[in-house]
Amino acid sequence: MFSRFGTRLDEKTRSVLAHGQRIRACLKQLQYHPLAVAEQLIVLTALTAGLFDNVALDEVAGAERAVIAASTNLPRPILEQLRAGKLLGHEDREIMLRLMEQCLAGLEENHGANFGELAT
Repeated sequence: MFSRFGTRLDEKTRSVLAHGQRIRACLKQLQYHPLAVAEQLIVLTALTAGLFDNVALDEVAGAERAVIAASTNLPRPILEQLRAGKLLGHEDREIMLRLMEQCLAGLEENHGANFGELAT
């Protein structure tokens, strides 16, 4: 309901609503193609850190695929912890976030490129 009154909202409220839209976009999964738990954790960690906030809403799905693809470059112990459902330490989380930041920054630097095209 708040989004209908977008012109009346302050910048912080608009930012919170935009962040929520990106979370909703990432929570959508294709029927019969669910993400693995480790992939979901990686995407949710990137979302909660605000890494998708600068991605256009129509490009969130492509950016999400790029982040998941980049996650294969995480150190093996971190991937194993995620797959086993264990809690990550602060340092491991920071390593994961740095990799995701680099992934998304690399996509943004590719002038005029679409996240969806780069992620496939």
